[in-house]
Amino acid sequence: MEVDTLITLEGVLAFMALVFIGWAGLIAWRWREAAKLSREVYKVKRDAGELKPHVKEEAFHAGYMRAERPRAMGYFFLGAVASAVSIPPLMGVFTRAWYEIWTLTGRHPPAAEGTLIHTFSLFVFSMLVMIAILWFTMRRYHTHPQPDLRDVVRELNGDTK
Repeated sequence: MEVDTLITLEGVLAFMALVFIGWAGLIAWRWREAAKLSREVYKVKRDAGELKPHVKEEAFHAGYMRAERPRAMGYFFLGAVASAVSIPPLMGVFTRAWYEIWTLTGRHPPAAEGTLIHTFSLFVFSMLVMIAILWFTMRRYHTHPQPDLRDVVRELNGDTK
């Protein structure tokens, strides 16, 4: 078997799919574990007197999930999926635009596809796309913060501090 046939597009895509499926499974597992843990935390906080008697387990569970869900992992996952899905077609668009501009400007050999300037420009473009995706996901993450568990408990108890 030749070396150049060991790595195929289908193999790379299958590997990426397995990585993303495994990552999504980890997020789902963490979400489910947080839901299980909320029941235990409710009992501990109730027994310790941190929760007033009128606070129901369902209300605490909803508040706990708002505060303790694996939110950051979800944003990282969505950013990675967005990068993996958007970069290949955008690189094709960039290369096509590069070719058209190169043709319109007289086809100077130093700017041909595959040369150092083209490859470097393609790299810079892909980094800018990833930075834009990272900016969008982190902006969304930080402008919609999840509450702290202490704030949720205070809200459920009816305290206005």
